[in-house]
Amino acid sequence: FNESTQTLTISPKAIDHTTPQFDFMYSNVVTSEPQNDPVDMHFSHLFTAVSIGVENSTSSFVKIEDFKIERIPNKRGASLNFSGTATAVSYSEWTEDATITRGLDAGKAGYEVSPKNLRSNIFDGSTTQQFMLLWPVEAQYLHSTAKIETSDEGVVKYPDSWKMYIKYTSDNKTYEKRINFPNITWEAGQKYHLTIVFADKMVELKTEVKPWEYEEQTIDYTNDGVSISAGGA
Repeated sequence: FNESTQTLTISPKAIDHTTPQFDFMYSNVVTSEPQNDPVDMHFSHLFTAVSIGVENSTSSFVKIEDFKIERIPNKRGASLNFSGTATAVSYSEWTEDATITRGLDAGKAGYEVSPKNLRSNIFDGSTTQQFMLLWPVEAQYLHSTAKIETSDEGVVKYPDSWKMYIKYTSDNKTYEKRINFPNITWEAGQKYHLTIVFADKMVELKTEVKPWEYEEQTIDYTNDGVSISAGGA
């Protein structure tokens, strides 16, 4: 933190699903005369949060053989300037060639999703959403404008720039597809849940923007020394 410029600089750091997850929050700027009354402060999230699930809307079992996301940028820094009337936040450029590749968790390949059922976490097949806290990612680093190509023989070729890959089996047939991320930015302070949906003869992607829920804390300042206790997470 630079006292003269009132700026907090965060050096570039790689953040992905292997990084210990922590929620970095910063406050707005509040100025007042000395007082004994409580001061209301607003806090914002520096990071975004993303989870991916799978839904089987067909009448057949679907077996997830493999799934992975690839080439998602994951290393940058930030600058938080508190010198004005509002906190000014800027993110540094991405560190080149620092990206996320994440596949199914160890031992989770080959799990089945029954008809009309879903799994909230595609990486381990569980029913609990698992959000990854990440640097915000601009749409141009997620979405590709490349299109599917079909040969004269009817062979479908998915663009390599589509950053999701899935291999699955249904009705004793195995399929391999690539899926494009939607053309939206993963913004700071937002939670995004993506669901890969198996429908009849197609695979679709649904995106849900979820509120970042807060849990109210009770903080007790005792008279004997400095002691702070808070419940929840």
